[in-house]
Amino acid sequence: MASIVVNKIVEANVYLNGNNQAGKAKEIKFPKLEMDMQEQDALGMAMTISLPGKLKELEGEITWNSVYPEVEELVLNPFQGIPLMIRSNLRRYGSSGLLEEVPMATFITIMTHENELGELNMKDAQNRPIKYKVMSLRQVVDGVEILHLDPWNNIWRNKGKDIFEKMRRNIGS
Repeated sequence: MASIVVNKIVEANVYLNGNNQAGKAKEIKFPKLEMDMQEQDALGMAMTISLPGKLKELEGEITWNSVYPEVEELVLNPFQGIPLMIRSNLRRYGSSGLLEEVPMATFITIMTHENELGELNMKDAQNRPIKYKVMSLRQVVDGVEILHLDPWNNIWRNKGKDIFEKMRRNIGS
């Protein structure tokens, strides 16, 4: 019988355009992978079904814990792609405790489309959330690519399996 192994991401750091942003990003929300389901209802079908169509637009959010001019310079330009790297520490636990710690990296090229300038009050630190659209996304755990999405080139790989390979070949791209 296989032993249960639990993965837990503990701590992360954001790199913006290759520059370390330790202590500056409060939270990052990665995009949700959601399919646009298309209804199929035709003669001879006793029930309506839904079939996957396209992957919906990928959107996420980063909340900065203050104003940082080097961040603002990049995120306030909605016409420029911005490379982000989020490095995480993934711990694997088993019945005997901590088994190992491995690196996890998420590489995202984003374009911002909503920038909140934040609120000021006497007690709380200012938060500056930005919303972004994903131009490409790639996640790697312990050197193994687990996800690669590139909407510009019709690429969707899931742990090395190219989900759109046949579709690209069928349409000649």
